[in-house]
Amino acid sequence: MDRHLDEYGDHAEFPAARACTRLARLNAMGEEERKSATKDILDNLRRACALAPEAAPLWLNLAFVCRQANAADAERRFLELALKADSCTHGNLLMGFTHDPYYVAWRRALAVGKERVEILWAAAAARLAAIELGAGRHGPARTWADQAVAWLPEVAEPYRLGAAAEVHRGRPADAAALLEQGLPCATFRADFRVDMVLALRDSGAGARAQALALESARLFDACPDEPQTAAAFRALAAEIG
Repeated sequence: MDRHLDEYGDHAEFPAARACTRLARLNAMGEEERKSATKDILDNLRRACALAPEAAPLWLNLAFVCRQANAADAERRFLELALKADSCTHGNLLMGFTHDPYYVAWRRALAVGKERVEILWAAAAARLAAIELGAGRHGPARTWADQAVAWLPEVAEPYRLGAAAEVHRGRPADAAALLEQGLPCATFRADFRVDMVLALRDSGAGARAQALALESARLFDACPDEPQTAAAFRALAAEIG
């Protein structure tokens, strides 16, 4: 690939693929080599995006690398550009982690031939919601979270991000309603259930909050490796009661 990069450099997949392979080896490099490799990765991704600006996966790759480098402003800019792109081209080169539900959803869609750009847009919107929430901009955080849900409703995280924004705005009832909407996507997510219990409690629905805490305790009691989680929910229920 490196040998033919100059010859086929007008094809976006070549610089994009070079960036992917260099990123995969990044953790094994020393500090100085990492700096040089990171610059090379960014240069090649920018080159790929310039060649195929309609390809959402390539803009998401740039945002992904910026996120790893804690470059939030650049990450936001590339996420916004991903939302303007309307093609799934080069989606096989999308970077990500298997613990990211959007990355998993995209890989699953590729495997069965059902890829659609809305999955990528949802990933970008959810990340923008997290950025806005971290910056204390709660209205925009809720807006982006809602957009992520609209594009891919089966992922739990944007419900939680939107709910957190509503809690900060002093609207626990709205937070509880949003979490309830997303609960089927987060059956075994203790953090999601805790957020919902607290939102119900703070909105004056103490009986519902206690019932959810006890239900959650029973759920995690059924998991042999989750006794501490079940005990935590029982303690939360007792505190509310």
